[in-house]
Amino acid sequence: MTSTLAPTSVSAASAFDLLGEPNGLPVESTIIRSVRYDERAQTLEIAFENGAVYHYLHVPEPVKDGLLSTDSKGGYFNSQIHGAFTFRRVR
Repeated sequence: MTSTLAPTSVSAASAFDLLGEPNGLPVESTIIRSVRYDERAQTLEIAFENGAVYHYLHVPEPVKDGLLSTDSKGGYFNSQIHGAFTFRRVR
């Protein structure tokens, strides 16, 4: 059975393998452990401190840049990403 959430052109794992950060870019945050971004698919992967990993779909690069550059990653996530983009839990 095929998942309707799976990307059609490239698997999520292979797309993120191209980024050179196998475990994501570590960030200083009380809730976010690491971030990865696939430019081609515009998919933002966020690994949280509780172990959950989510893919946020169709995220423009400036939103990812904003997350990485802000001092309050959790605040930015809550105001600019959470609830604004389609997501799926991958772990």
